[in-house]
Amino acid sequence: MKRIFAAQGSLILGISLVQLVNGYMGTLVGIRVAAAEADALQTGIVTSAFFFGYAIGSVLCKGIIQRSGHIRAFAAFAATVAIGVLGLALYFHPALWTIFRLMMGFGAGLFVATESWLNVKSIPETRAKCSRSTWLPPIPPSAEASSSCS
Repeated sequence: MKRIFAAQGSLILGISLVQLVNGYMGTLVGIRVAAAEADALQTGIVTSAFFFGYAIGSVLCKGIIQRSGHIRAFAAFAATVAIGVLGLALYFHPALWTIFRLMMGFGAGLFVATESWLNVKSIPETRAKCSRSTWLPPIPPSAEASSSCS
């Protein structure tokens, strides 16, 4: 039982950290581009690139998950987000930052991979509890949900 909870807990912790970083990066990018005295158009393009990548990633993630499986798709999406964040830290140019933000948005498939992974692993009676646990990370899932989500 503890092993099952630990497996789900690490997945929930990982998704929580990604959500936290996405929130901080959304604010940080706008402030950093504006501080570099970029014009309003460049700032808008860089900050909205994330959402364009998010839309693309949301559409394409189903095929990626079907071809490679949940674990590999999760790792690929997480790596894409990590490369985008590291790129933002290493370079500053509005065009490069637009590409990095697109990559971070494309990593939205990470959330779909997590949800479908838990959906496949859970039984119908507790599927809602498993799904709840990924979107409300501060509220620990019940023991019943954690035992049936593995």
